[in-house]
Amino acid sequence: MSKRKIWTRRGCRIVLFVLTAVFMLYCLDRILLVKRTDGILTMQNFYAQDPGTVDVLILGSSHAGMNLDTGVLWEEEGIASYILWGSMQPFWNTYYFLQEALKTQTPDAVVLDVFAATYSFEYSDDARQVTNTAGMKPSLTKLKAIRHSAPRSRWIDLALGFPLYHDRYSEITAEDFQYFFWSRRQTEKKGCGRRFGTGEVTLEKVTGEEPAAPLYEKERQYLLEIIDLCSRRGIPLILINTPTAHRAAEQPYYQAVRQIAADTGVPYYNLNEMDDVTGITKQDYWTDSEHLNSEGAAKVSRWLAGLLASKGLAADRRGDPAYASWDENVRYLEADYAAEKAAALSGR
Repeated sequence: MSKRKIWTRRGCRIVLFVLTAVFMLYCLDRILLVKRTDGILTMQNFYAQDPGTVDVLILGSSHAGMNLDTGVLWEEEGIASYILWGSMQPFWNTYYFLQEALKTQTPDAVVLDVFAATYSFEYSDDARQVTNTAGMKPSLTKLKAIRHSAPRSRWIDLALGFPLYHDRYSEITAEDFQYFFWSRRQTEKKGCGRRFGTGEVTLEKVTGEEPAAPLYEKERQYLLEIIDLCSRRGIPLILINTPTAHRAAEQPYYQAVRQIAADTGVPYYNLNEMDDVTGITKQDYWTDSEHLNSEGAAKVSRWLAGLLASKGLAADRRGDPAYASWDENVRYLEADYAAEKAAALSGR
């Protein structure tokens, strides 16, 4: 056998070994990836959506994911929406979530909940650094997100993933085998769930006349980046902050957002000033007093559905077979709420 053939065979074996090792590492990563709904699965399930079907993309922290309801948007106006959010998500992670989303979707509108305007940290805590990056596919976008989400000492761990969740073997369930590239993931999941229960809250009053406080510079910079990206892509952007109970401390930052919105020509709605419009009361707050229960989220979602429809920013997709997964989303959310309610009542 000639040397050329020997080296060719060796080369093929090396390539085969590398490809096998990469495939095994990929499988292990998909199995061991933490299946958290507050950022990781919201991104993973987003990848399962058919390209070009998300008409309204909703972004932000848990205030977007828990205070809005895609099922209500669909039932009210036939709006095909997805809520792509992460827990305590700062604007820099939202910016990279938006970049990632625009690789497969061409939304007619983007809605951004601006609760992150109240943050004043350079990096999220370690757990939120994971939830706001680990669900993203390997790409330059993900590497940039990691670079701006954590100090240099965490970059390799966040990029590889294994160092952060390699010890999950004892926690593996059937769900851990549903997120391979060949899997038929649940397209009926659109980034939100439903909650039963009411907390003891006092709704603070704000008027819209309060003085503004400057945003943390990194947050301000990335809010402007989000506005600029939507502008360059020709996507109408709407800024909102969904209702909160403890409003006084947040209001100065929302006043700063109001000024940024005015300066850039972006519509902004502070729902803490709009209880008379949305109908929100203290009974609409969930047990943690910071997020809405399903009744409250439905009220805000009906308001948002009406706003989007009145501005002509979303078509009515009801009855279109290409959007059947949004009918499935309604059924999923109804079952989710029934389970949540039963669990809450059984614990009393």
